[in-house]
Amino acid sequence: MARLTCTLVGMHFRPPAKAILANLPAGAQLDLVPEPDNMYDEHAVKVVVDPGEVPSTQYEELDNAMAGQGHDSAEFLKGPPFHLGYIGSKPGRKGPMPGITYAPDLAPVLAQADDYKAELGFDLSGDPIVYVTIMAHE
Repeated sequence: MARLTCTLVGMHFRPPAKAILANLPAGAQLDLVPEPDNMYDEHAVKVVVDPGEVPSTQYEELDNAMAGQGHDSAEFLKGPPFHLGYIGSKPGRKGPMPGITYAPDLAPVLAQADDYKAELGFDLSGDPIVYVTIMAHE
């Protein structure tokens, strides 16, 4: 079993992703979807969250945050899984970070993994990260 740490990027292109992330707890379960046919990056790995991961204690906060962005929290909460962003494909504005796995290295591992678990986390500056635990072949 291997545990990888990945950056989560592109949320500003996916409103209301930032409002959703602000109301998800660390440890929320995420789904990773490789997109080998992505026209911008053949190694793209989409990060998706099920609305059920938002705790009911956060519904009012979520509603306020989403309304401020022109979105409806009730629609989100009953809807399908939401595309939050992508696993980072290269070092960002902070430059290379030790211990970070980027999409070009993660995508082939996911393709060969028997199973994986992806969880939301936050780095020391509060930026979202994704912890990916890869189950080894037996």
